[in-house]
Amino acid sequence: MGECMQAAWFRLKYPHIAVGALASSAPLLYFDDITPSDGLHSVVTNNFREASENCYNTIKKSWSEIDRIAVHQDDGLDILTEKFQTCE
Repeated sequence: MGECMQAAWFRLKYPHIAVGALASSAPLLYFDDITPSDGLHSVVTNNFREASENCYNTIKKSWSEIDRIAVHQDDGLDILTEKFQTCE
């Protein structure tokens, strides 16, 4: 998202230098309450649901387990970091 936003901000700040900027996935409409704050989540959720109701239900059920591990175990976030191979 950072690079897309940089392109958009550069174009806004320096219109005399940049004729155009490609910000294809920048969340420009998320500013000034133009778009609901859960808009992205709704779109992604609908995409999964359209692809597979089973997939959607599995992902939906997984959130409670992820929350349980993160909150109720001393090393819960470390466990999730290892399982999902996210950054530390």
